[in-house]
Amino acid sequence: MRWLCFSVLAVVLSVATCHDYKEQKKTAPTRCVPPNPCFPSRQTIAQFAANLTGALYQPSDAEYAGVVTSENGILQTHPSMVVMAANERDVQLAVLFARKYYLMLTATSQSGVNARSLGVDASLLIDMNNMNSVNTAVDLTVTTDPGTVTAQAGSTFNQLYSAASSVGRAVVGSGWTGASRSVSEYTQAGGFGPLSRNLGLVSDNLLSARVVMMDGSVVDVSAAGATIYSFSGVRRFTTLDPGLWHAVRGSGAGSFGIGVSYTFQMHIPTVSYVTEVSATYALYQDAQFVGKDPLAFILPLVYNLPTEWGGSLTLDGTPSSTTVGRKGTVEVRLFHYGEANSATYNAISDLLNYDGNGARISLNVVNRTSIGDAVANAAAQSTFVNVRRYDGFQTFIPESVLTDATVLDKFVDNLLLVLNNPTVDSAYMCVIDVLGGLAGQNSTSYVGGRQRDAALSVGCNIRWNDDNANRDELMMYFIEEFGHRLEAFGGGRSMAWGIPRSLPEKSWKQELYYNYKELLRVKMKYDIDNFLWCHNCVGSDFKLDCRRGRRCGGMDMDDDDDDDDDSSEEQEERHGYVEMMEMFQRRR
Repeated sequence: MRWLCFSVLAVVLSVATCHDYKEQKKTAPTRCVPPNPCFPSRQTIAQFAANLTGALYQPSDAEYAGVVTSENGILQTHPSMVVMAANERDVQLAVLFARKYYLMLTATSQSGVNARSLGVDASLLIDMNNMNSVNTAVDLTVTTDPGTVTAQAGSTFNQLYSAASSVGRAVVGSGWTGASRSVSEYTQAGGFGPLSRNLGLVSDNLLSARVVMMDGSVVDVSAAGATIYSFSGVRRFTTLDPGLWHAVRGSGAGSFGIGVSYTFQMHIPTVSYVTEVSATYALYQDAQFVGKDPLAFILPLVYNLPTEWGGSLTLDGTPSSTTVGRKGTVEVRLFHYGEANSATYNAISDLLNYDGNGARISLNVVNRTSIGDAVANAAAQSTFVNVRRYDGFQTFIPESVLTDATVLDKFVDNLLLVLNNPTVDSAYMCVIDVLGGLAGQNSTSYVGGRQRDAALSVGCNIRWNDDNANRDELMMYFIEEFGHRLEAFGGGRSMAWGIPRSLPEKSWKQELYYNYKELLRVKMKYDIDNFLWCHNCVGSDFKLDCRRGRRCGGMDMDDDDDDDDDSSEEQEERHGYVEMMEMFQRRR
């Protein structure tokens, strides 16, 4: 049981909150780790490394520390070995090696904020950051051909934007906070950006993917079905079951297989530029919370703009280095995907004319060459640089918060807690992405966490620059409490921000996933013995159970010997998994 009690010197009101909930347990499967006798010998590992095109690093290697060091100190893990995969075959070899010796297997292609966040101590970590080629396919002699762009798992959205722009096309990608993130993990989490209101989520624009499964095979998956190829490349069979296709477009990385390549739809822009409008307002000035009215005015305004407008608001709680008495700013940065001086463009006039009752610091309107150029420029101006440690949360806010003046007022009050840094050397920052439009209108993928119904995505973090972990727990406590306050206005999570560390035991599936029962069916079909595991991923609460006379054929949900306290849905999930495992063993 975890108790979270926090006295807040509130921005507008003084309040005290206390949360009592039981966290979902981290029940990692038992695997072979060093120095157990089952762990492969040095000679065996050397032979495995020799077969790789990429490189393999162990703790005894001089390069190991640089390979495993995370950008964020609180995410540091120490795998028993790291495969720096150079291609798809390296990933297959690593999967087969891990399965042969029953090693804990983890994989990442993430750079930046959540680098190596899926890593587990003593695991075999497959790192795909070096698999980062991006290629376009488009007939430029046909003006109506939008073309496609294919990216390996380690590619970033900066690369994707650049590749599309080089052939005069646009592609749906992340906003500035995710421009350096992995295409793979962001896509599998649904993913949203400044074009999502107009063109859908990142995952809605996915045409096909290649996924390495836990038997070393490769699956080409698309709306047409899934074609499975053996390790040697021989086509085994094709299934029309859409489950895996739905799952890879929204249920998060780490559950079904290891994505190695993604092909996206590109789009033909109507004009050769993107108009960027940015406005910055003070939050606190001369002992007055001058940012409250601007936030209450701007949040409904930007959500109700035509869908050609997309973008975000950034709240930064740090004191001004140039203006005495000022602390914190909110920057509105919007992009218009369409022609200037059109009706949709002119809808921004209310924002252009609004000075925030004197709180506005700056206003800029500029044309960028492409959406990628606009996103890169926004990222370059971020204050989120050279930070050693940080932790955060993300949640969704429904439209009803923006349409009820009383609720909106309370929501803004809680957003202004971004000013309440708990120590003089720490700071909060929040990014509010504007959703709606086509981002909420696709039901053929399993994007979860209430994302489809949301008006806003709110992600906040706390930053501190310690060299050690002495204050980690304290800082994570503060940001977690901040998160609970904002979650009260909506709920749900996006795994585009990484898989949350802490979730309530009774609701973690609803918080993260859509149609968890169907996702579990897909998990059973493609990873029947639950070999690929990560905390709070699909199937993560199951473990092998050898206590009941079965040949390790059942899966148990918890440590109890009876099912009496479980919901009917949980019992159905468990019993279904048992049946599938027993059928699997009979086939063998």
